[in-house]
Amino acid sequence: RLNATATLSVVRLESISISSTPYPSVTDYTSNYGDFLTIKKLSCSDNWQRLQCYGSGSLNDGTTISSSSFYQNVDFVSSDTNIADFTTICTGSYCRGLIVSTIGSITITGSFEGLNASLEIEINNQRANVTSVSIIEDIGTSSTLVGIVGYEETVATTVSYDDGTNIVIANSGYTASDWLTPSDILLYSTSRNETLNITKQGIVSILANYYTTTSINVLDKCGSDSSDFIDVYTNLYPETYDVDMGETVGAPFGTALVGDTIDMDIRILGSITYDITAFQII
Repeated sequence: RLNATATLSVVRLESISISSTPYPSVTDYTSNYGDFLTIKKLSCSDNWQRLQCYGSGSLNDGTTISSSSFYQNVDFVSSDTNIADFTTICTGSYCRGLIVSTIGSITITGSFEGLNASLEIEINNQRANVTSVSIIEDIGTSSTLVGIVGYEETVATTVSYDDGTNIVIANSGYTASDWLTPSDILLYSTSRNETLNITKQGIVSILANYYTTTSINVLDKCGSDSSDFIDVYTNLYPETYDVDMGETVGAPFGTALVGDTIDMDIRILGSITYDITAFQII
């Protein structure tokens, strides 16, 4: 008969600590600024900044546990839910987000297996002022917006503030889209309305082909004069039974001098039901 002996080291959770960061998260915020402890309104809007909490545990062998499987099980509460409460910001089924209702001071407490830790949070009337805006260049493909007339895409803009925070503002597709309205903070325009239309919420739609780019412009409406723009080509897809000519990326037709030879692709879009049996180009 064979025997074996194993030695196990049993560790004990001695204490927990909690930390707070902006929501959505900001790269390197904690290393540069520490905990996020003061919540302000976003520039000239009525929207408050938001905060999320994390927890970590210290074990009796000197090690620390801070994985998501741990901090997602830390329960967070606000000392005054009339001022701010943990409600709807969630990761999976775990809510750690603090949403503000009014100004004031609160204590947020994290608890796990009888251990507790707290942070003091100040919510005041100060404003986080815009320092820069930067359009995320994900409109279309290769700087070309392609689609049938009326095809839409959403302009996303990173807005940075003087307290070290930043947030991506867009009508849809980003974390803050659920609670921030772009027109509260940004103004949108295009350099050529006949080729690109843009709504006050930053939804851009293609209207016509053009031989050069059209600028999409974004301006901070709250007084900092921060702005940004990107240049995009507009390149229409053909409707059913329509003809599409020229390039599919960039300008469909560029510029040419008198006497130049043009090599032009021609595409004809049929339907799912009927094949194209003949066509004529005049």
